[in-house]
Amino acid sequence: MKKYISFIALSLLTFAGFAQKNLSRSDVPKAVMNSYLSQNSSGATDSVWGKEEISIYKVYYNDNGQHYEANYFADGRWIKTFTELESAAIPINVVNQVKSIYPNHKIAKAYIELNNDGKFYATDIVNGNDKMTIYFTMSGKFVK
Repeated sequence: MKKYISFIALSLLTFAGFAQKNLSRSDVPKAVMNSYLSQNSSGATDSVWGKEEISIYKVYYNDNGQHYEANYFADGRWIKTFTELESAAIPINVVNQVKSIYPNHKIAKAYIELNNDGKFYATDIVNGNDKMTIYFTMSGKFVK
């Protein structure tokens, strides 16, 4: 329960930090809702919808106890879906490659991301003000 409350709080802060507008389900374009429902058969009723200024709709939802975020364009085209990983769940070969390729950076967050190019481990790495996201295949090969 504590984890769920933290997730909701983080979600609300994310909305505020990126100048998003919270939406009710009825404010979400039908094409976006249909796309979400076709990809997430559970149709989670505790979903939190938001809209960024650039017309990207984000939905935060839970499925089988896992927290997800999915992004859609206003015309219903899906952009990506991802879930954050606990640091212990990051594969050691990904951690070792981050240390090798970017020795001065630390992993701030890691995700499993599904997008039009495939399924990836995405890691947000930081070194002071230098921040970037790098991607690895699910087998741990560095992509970009």
